Amino acid sequence: MFESNARALTVEFQGGEPLLAFERVRQIIEWIVERNVVEQRDIQFVITTTLHHLTEEVIVFAKKHHIQFSTSLDGPASLHNANRPTPSRDSYERTLDGIRRVREHLGHEAVSALTTLTAKSLEQPRAIIDEYVAQGFSSISLRPLSPYGFASKGAQRLDYSMERYLAFYKEALAYLLEINQQGVYLSESYASLLLKNILTPFSSGYVDLRSPAGAGTAALVYNYDGYVYPSDEARMLLEMGEDGLRLGSVHQPLAELLRSPVMEALLASGVAETLPGCVDCALVPYCGADPVEHFARQGDPIGHRAFSSFCKKNLGLLQHLFELLRDGDDDIQSVLLSWLNRRAYSEVLFPGYRG
Repeated sequence: MFESNARALTVEFQGGEPLLAFERVRQIIEWIVERNVVEQRDIQFVITTTLHHLTEEVIVFAKKHHIQFSTSLDGPASLHNANRPTPSRDSYERTLDGIRRVREHLGHEAVSALTTLTAKSLEQPRAIIDEYVAQGFSSISLRPLSPYGFASKGAQRLDYSMERYLAFYKEALAYLLEINQQGVYLSESYASLLLKNILTPFSSGYVDLRSPAGAGTAALVYNYDGYVYPSDEARMLLEMGEDGLRLGSVHQPLAELLRSPVMEALLASGVAETLPGCVDCALVPYCGADPVEHFARQGDPIGHRAFSSFCKKNLGLLQHLFELLRDGDDDIQSVLLSWLNRRAYSEVLFPGYRG
């Protein structure tokens, strides 16, 4: 990690459930902190967890090292428990208890949440958003199901067409715009990233929307078995019996990993402006290449863009956002602008207003 020349580094622990191996998490963080006395990097630690195994020991350690927590909240109790079943059938209650405890000891912003949308979720856009409002979150990520890992094994029960997802997203976005105009600040994370690409001269930095591709260049994943992958999505392909995107092992230096044949293939297929179907697309400046997604779905890092779920999603969302920016009234445009800098709608509409 310290072979990277980046001044700012994020170290994220994922699972499974990282808190079941907390002693190893503690060991790694302590090693990094000790070495960083010399390295002097800006390091952020994140633990992705259900929060079901949160203990006082974990909380004390997290407070000492300013650790952030990322969890999953899929909506109201019935939906969350259906999506994430546990033997005790109280996944929702345990997650909320963990969120409460993190906020109580580490601050409100120390925990963020993501929602994974199953087919059942698409029936309840307003209920999902209302849950995030009720739990005091300021952003929600309405991400479609990924074609990786355990989700792929349950595809018949969980999956849906991109057309159905886009219809859900437009309904959810309309409701988000409505409640923001009523004074509730809740942004949609992916829309915020796309708006930054559209409306500012700066890239959102989001790995999946980078061109050249961010997998491997902006992120690396070290698996528990010592093998290294260009992204978490590439690692999750192991659950499908596919290890073709393995860069190498932890025993190899970073420079060698980044010169691997897999990395060369990803970079060769990772510049959207040169890809068939993208080179002539008007929306390519705001999009990305995401060769890992195309390898997972089509068995080829370039893929056939006419049949690409990645392209269907981004084309649908970008076109809808452009329509809102062009045809939406001033109130809608003010809400969208407020999502760029996490300012309340009233502050964008009335600068200096404090309510």
